[in-house]
Amino acid sequence: MEPKPYLPAHQRAVIKALYAHPGGLTDQDIQAATMLPDDSARRVRSDLVKMGLVVDSGIKREILSGRNAAVWRVITGRLF
Repeated sequence: MEPKPYLPAHQRAVIKALYAHPGGLTDQDIQAATMLPDDSARRVRSDLVKMGLVVDSGIKREILSGRNAAVWRVITGRLF
């Protein structure tokens, strides 16, 4: 399924990446999946959270730095 076309391209890319990974993604995973620069990926994800389309899953996952990071999930049914 495709996100509704009213979303800008970067937001659609993040939504698609999250939708393809039902277990969720960290910001680092989102950056890798979308090829967006790290700061852009975080900003876009943050905007989607503010829009109510993405939520913190409550899960933490270790990232490359060894730190734990929030795992984000798309709210299904809101876009499709």
